[in-house]
Amino acid sequence: MALAPLAKLGMSEAAAADAIVGVSWGGPWLDAIKQVAAPWEKANNQQILWEAHEGGSSAAIAAKVQAAWPNPKHDLIHTNDPAIHTMSAEGWLAPLDDLPSLKDMPSEFIIRDKDGKAVSAPHSANVAMWGYRTDLVPDGISSLSDLLSPKFTGGIGLRASTLWSGLPLVSLALDRGGNERNMDPAFEFLKELAATRNVTGVFGSAVDTVNSMASGVTAVTLASQSEWRQLAKVVPIKVLGRVPNGGGLKTFYSLSQFVVTKSPRSEVTKQLVEYLIQPEQDARYAALASNAPTNIKAKFDNSEGYFLNPDEIQSFGYICDYKLMSEKGQEWNERFNREIQPLLRG
Repeated sequence: MALAPLAKLGMSEAAAADAIVGVSWGGPWLDAIKQVAAPWEKANNQQILWEAHEGGSSAAIAAKVQAAWPNPKHDLIHTNDPAIHTMSAEGWLAPLDDLPSLKDMPSEFIIRDKDGKAVSAPHSANVAMWGYRTDLVPDGISSLSDLLSPKFTGGIGLRASTLWSGLPLVSLALDRGGNERNMDPAFEFLKELAATRNVTGVFGSAVDTVNSMASGVTAVTLASQSEWRQLAKVVPIKVLGRVPNGGGLKTFYSLSQFVVTKSPRSEVTKQLVEYLIQPEQDARYAALASNAPTNIKAKFDNSEGYFLNPDEIQSFGYICDYKLMSEKGQEWNERFNREIQPLLRG
């Protein structure tokens, strides 16, 4: 079925002639999805036009779909929870329950609409952890509070408040006894960090984060496992995903998912999604993009140890309430821009 001609799948020649427009994250992630999708594209004589999310974040994609509705430009969207919840609530997403490989995904990973229909197809798992360059922070870090010490002289790279549904803010809240339901501690912590004058920037994209760390401008930041893997090739780093009693130093899990917008190309796009989430393709993308597959039948090498073993998750892992974060994200970002950004410019 994976590479069956479109005619056998009940697709019209007209549908096959229309290009599917897909959007994913830029850089190596866009390169990876293009590479994995290419055999399906060739076998089905179906053109796929790929775009990159603006600014390294998928936060803007829901607004783009809204602006074009009811004739969405984007058919296949590779994104995270917040945008999915927004688009699902508006009724813009096609149901995906008929995709055969969806049964091989952990049920808790799948996002459903108000009627219980699946509107997302999990594709890969990411983790984010704080970490640092060992050559620039010789004394190490055992708590985020260490960043406030007068002895700490390295550059602190903050991540954008919109990134990963607001996860950077949640990590700081956790270090002060808060969480996604109590974010005041995060903003108090940010004010103290700004006062150190050690903040080197607020990074939204992976490229900016990696470049700043690799150049030595930044010594410590919160980054995904794929960003840490890139850095480990060029500089000495230590990730802080397994720190006992580490407060905000957790291994934070998030998912990238596929959604399909309701359009004349929905059915052919769903066939592409089915291909991409099958074990072989899921594993291939994960390897290329430095992620972990979500299909339970996909083979996965965790020899570098960025992902936690099952018996470590309770002690060191953290899975955020991304639905709540999607509802609160705009409020948090506005508060960041109002209360913190001026302090960083001062």
